[in-house]
Amino acid sequence: MGKKEVKPRPGKNIEGGFETYSGYHESTQVNVLRKLPVERVIVALKRLRKVVETEKLTGYDDDTVGAKHTTCNWGLCNDTLKVWPDPQDHIFPYEQMSHGRVSVLDKLPGHCPMQVMDLHKDGNGCFWSCHFFQVSCARSREEYLELIDKKISELEKL
Repeated sequence: MGKKEVKPRPGKNIEGGFETYSGYHESTQVNVLRKLPVERVIVALKRLRKVVETEKLTGYDDDTVGAKHTTCNWGLCNDTLKVWPDPQDHIFPYEQMSHGRVSVLDKLPGHCPMQVMDLHKDGNGCFWSCHFFQVSCARSREEYLELIDKKISELEKL
């Protein structure tokens, strides 16, 4: 991927804006945060807005038992470096810095503008409450942009 190898080390990484602790091996440094702070979600939503403005809506419904990874490029489940380029947003920040590995910290329910909360009662996970995967919720690009703007405004008031 052309990234420079960065030696993992426990503790604060001032340039990267994160702090880590050693996992099972010292080379496996884990972000001390478990969930994305609201201010980082806002940053990601602004980047996501650019994706929605410029890219065709795509998604993938993974049917792998035990390792399901269903994604949609217009939602916060977008697992590209376009939305998540900053090491501080990742579980394994040094892996992101060195190899471009995306391992985004957990997001709180309701932060994704694609989520329709009242649908969540039917199943476990984002799939069951996502505008993209629930056909009855299909919307236009303009409507998704409005949802993102609304979510950014809501989170900025917190």
